[in-house]
Amino acid sequence: YKGIARIELNTPIRKIPENMGLSDEVTEITRFDNRLYFASISGVYKLKYDSSINNFKFNVIDKTNQKQCWSFFKTDKNLIATSFGLYDILNNKLVSKEDNHTYKLTSYHHSIFAAKVEGLVEYAYDGNMFRNINKIKAINTEINDLITDSYGNLWIKSKKNELIRFTIKKNDTTVKYMGEKDGFTKTENFKFFKYFGKVYFSTRSEERRVGKECR
Repeated sequence: YKGIARIELNTPIRKIPENMGLSDEVTEITRFDNRLYFASISGVYKLKYDSSINNFKFNVIDKTNQKQCWSFFKTDKNLIATSFGLYDILNNKLVSKEDNHTYKLTSYHHSIFAAKVEGLVEYAYDGNMFRNINKIKAINTEINDLITDSYGNLWIKSKKNELIRFTIKKNDTTVKYMGEKDGFTKTENFKFFKYFGKVYFSTRSEERRVGKECR
């Protein structure tokens, strides 16, 4: 056969228009209780169908309005947003002391740890309120990300792009600043993420997986 054929594929990707209610930078998206929630620099938004306009719309959670929110932390019954304090999204209330930035929460070694301006902080949580119980003295730099691996380590990223490994084993706690001697050519502009249970580190020049060599 001779001639020209055109095949058109409808892409599933759509740009969200500003009139849907969310135009600011989004820092994290999560699904909780069959709803989508968006952490942004202007608060936490929930995506909800609006029958009056026959379309979906973003609705801001009242107590978070005009507050920078960086990430989410899930419990069995609650969704917590990190900001200048910690917010219970489902009950629409502050559940910690309102203080410096809290960038991230993660569960580790039967406790909850927070990445904060003042460093790494341990919290107790009774299902209703978060209570600051311990500041890790060996880490005095601003922390903005946390992740755990399958080897019992808590990995920490500082605002100075430092990579720190924090480990609690029985009564022994170790803190190690990782760098070139550990096989990382650069920690500048790095990020880490978890994929199929494995922790990966990515930089501008390489990607590495946490394995025996990093333990």
